[in-house]
Amino acid sequence: METTETIVISPAEVKLKLEDGRAKNLSKEEFPYHNWEEHIVPAYNDAAELGALAQLSQRETGLLQIAALYHDLALPDGREGHEDASAKIAEGDLNTFGYPEEDIESVMEIIIGTKGKMEDGIYIAEPTDNIL
Repeated sequence: METTETIVISPAEVKLKLEDGRAKNLSKEEFPYHNWEEHIVPAYNDAAELGALAQLSQRETGLLQIAALYHDLALPDGREGHEDASAKIAEGDLNTFGYPEEDIESVMEIIIGTKGKMEDGIYIAEPTDNIL
């Protein structure tokens, strides 16, 4: 999964760009749970902690953080299929930011990996062998 290409924009810079743009569509008023402040940003911060606990590389941890930032970004367009739509938004942005295709595909896979369903009040995601 490691690549020798450099990342043009850091996860923190991606976060700032989203806060100046798309994140404004995920206000707490419109999205009491899946909002930027109380869901997306904590997931971004948790990704850094989980990356350290899992002994991921800095690059892998960064990709996990970026996926956390994007995973619910398409919710304003509708709940159904928002993971796929969020992955497409990430793909476009990350291409613009100069990310290598391999990293973009990893981020998209992580986002799509958040798909799941509710069973007895518990959210169940599809199992995967990908640690990210």
